[in-house]
Amino acid sequence: MLLAQTLQVPVLALDADGMALDDLWESARDRGLLHLVKPCPGDMANPGLAPESLDLIWSEGAVTHLGLVEGLRCWQALLCSGGVMALTDATWFDTDPPEEARRAWAEWYPTMGTEARNLQVARDAGLKVLGHFRLPSRDWWDYYDGVAARLPLFATDESVASVIEGQKAEMDLYRRTGSSYGYVFYVLQKP
Repeated sequence: MLLAQTLQVPVLALDADGMALDDLWESARDRGLLHLVKPCPGDMANPGLAPESLDLIWSEGAVTHLGLVEGLRCWQALLCSGGVMALTDATWFDTDPPEEARRAWAEWYPTMGTEARNLQVARDAGLKVLGHFRLPSRDWWDYYDGVAARLPLFATDESVASVIEGQKAEMDLYRRTGSSYGYVFYVLQKP
């Protein structure tokens, strides 16, 4: 939404989550941006877009679902020459993180790399690194506070009990070991 509002350019918002797209549509409508924002259900690994058809790919956390190597491969083909990919990816801040963090992330994101490794992956993919920075821990807590506020709404729903326990465990893990990992925002350019 911020891209459409700030840059006043068309934005294609691809997401597999229909509810997220519905929320986006309502927000675009409320802000008078429906002429710029096009919510589109789809698969980020195979978005069905023409090669070299995008100037900018902006992704907050989605590349984690594909893995950085695969995500860069899929998305780089969509960028026109000079196009930019701005993305966040879960990243190790320590080369020797606590064992409990290592075990958890081995399940969630087995290919998670350090900043140095991720920058090299981008360069190896033929992308120019324009910049990168760590997202502050308050961003995690802003997200987790929102999740925690909604958990009681589902407390009696046995079908999501394991999801609730998983969210609580993830928050507890971050509380104990979050200084060893986080999200890094990478800005990459296709030559």
